[in-house]
Amino acid sequence: MSDLYELGHESDTPPPPRPSTGSSGGGMGDPAPVFAPPPPPAEVVRQRNARRTLLHGLGFLIAMGLLLGGLALRWSTWRWFAHANIQHGDAALAFDVGDQVVRGGVAGATPDLAWRPFLRNYLSHYRTIVVAHPDGDYGMDVAPLHLLVDALWARHAHVLHPDLDGWVPDYRFNAPLLMFTTACELMAAIGLFVLVRHWTRRSQAAELGLIYPSAPTSEIPWVCGLIAAALLWYNLALLLDGHVWGESDTWLLPFYIFAAWFGSIGRWFWAGVLVAMGCLFKAQLLFVVPLFVLWPLCAGRPLAALRALLGFAAVGAIFLSPWLIHRDMSWARVAIAYGLHRFPRMTIDASNLSAIMATKSYNWSLTDTVWDIRFSKPHVAYAMSVRAMLIAIYALCLLLSAAGAALHLRRNSSGVLAALVAPWAVLFAVLPQMQPRYFVWAAALSAAMAGVSLGMTLLHLVVTVLAAIMMLRQLLPLNPQLAPKLTAALSGLHPHIAWAVLLCAAIFLYEALALPRRRNAL
Repeated sequence: MSDLYELGHESDTPPPPRPSTGSSGGGMGDPAPVFAPPPPPAEVVRQRNARRTLLHGLGFLIAMGLLLGGLALRWSTWRWFAHANIQHGDAALAFDVGDQVVRGGVAGATPDLAWRPFLRNYLSHYRTIVVAHPDGDYGMDVAPLHLLVDALWARHAHVLHPDLDGWVPDYRFNAPLLMFTTACELMAAIGLFVLVRHWTRRSQAAELGLIYPSAPTSEIPWVCGLIAAALLWYNLALLLDGHVWGESDTWLLPFYIFAAWFGSIGRWFWAGVLVAMGCLFKAQLLFVVPLFVLWPLCAGRPLAALRALLGFAAVGAIFLSPWLIHRDMSWARVAIAYGLHRFPRMTIDASNLSAIMATKSYNWSLTDTVWDIRFSKPHVAYAMSVRAMLIAIYALCLLLSAAGAALHLRRNSSGVLAALVAPWAVLFAVLPQMQPRYFVWAAALSAAMAGVSLGMTLLHLVVTVLAAIMMLRQLLPLNPQLAPKLTAALSGLHPHIAWAVLLCAAIFLYEALALPRRRNAL
């Protein structure tokens, strides 16, 4: 009965330990306990909080170090390439566009720096360009908010330098534009940290069979988010595009990333708002905008798609109202239509599928007929051109990416990150009339693969190298004496690395559609 009593007593409170009767000389007393008793719950919580506080403090210090190092690297990049006489001059083009606004569209006119005439010149600039070029060769394809940034920069420069005649290749002169580009890159890095942390936590909770918002998770999501932000912040292609080429391609990144995050948490109206604002800075974002409608539709949420459309329409109506009220569509003709037809070539020296098709081995052009579709009943006659075929391939891939995002969303899988990157990789790989620097979007956004797997993170590094090669192939010839052997080697890679670009795009698309394996919670 004593044994039964002790067994029943063990379910309530453990019996007190019996004192040992053995001697130090090796008696037969009770052995000492091998395992120490677990600490009380309060001690466990205190240790866990102390560890998290330490890790968060260490992460904050690392983030501040990465921030300061990235700022110094951007300043050094501009100075070093300027010293090497390698500057593409697109910053000069941006200043010239803004200078035209300040001067009222009249070359050589005295800049009117008062705010009322400045706003009047800004709102009428598109119409001035259209009237001055009846042949349709406008020479600029700048979106409305992009034009406003250039105009504000030119006005600021004229305020500081009243006798200014044109663009000056000095860092202080270009600092306003470079600082705005840096701010967009920093916001993109912060947004990628939030997005990757969100989906890593969500995926981790799903693997353990827990409910995401209330599930306790480890510090792994913070680490993955910080790695993704660092990969974007120190991305070589990003540095070459914004701080050597002087371009504004990175301006759309924070809007797209935060829109993806708002879509991930179900705030589809704000996702549409951010995507619309990004389009007003860079019209190329319009190529990926349908993803934010197809994604909720494929997930069976038509009301979410409607909210995204309402957010997009609301921003468009507000910011474009000065032109829409007067029925002035000159902004669309300059910023959108002209950009689509500005270079009627298969490729603008970019290494992609169009470059392969344009080689002497195939010798395709945009207007060549691929498929002549004819039906007698009903009478249908349509000749599909090469351009239409490539656009159709991209549209199908965009639909597949949206379907993959919906599947991963239903399973709470971090594969959503791959589905959000795949359209940008396919965009450059498939569509014609691509600039070589447009692969920077896939290179920057693929840093989110730090939240998917190690293999996909390595693929991000490959994409970054490919994007940097295509940019350096355009930049190094500006100073032929700097590295002639490297220039010749990089020139010899075109268009052969297009096969690698196509392979990377195919891997991203496959990863966007591949469903995650169910793992045992143990």
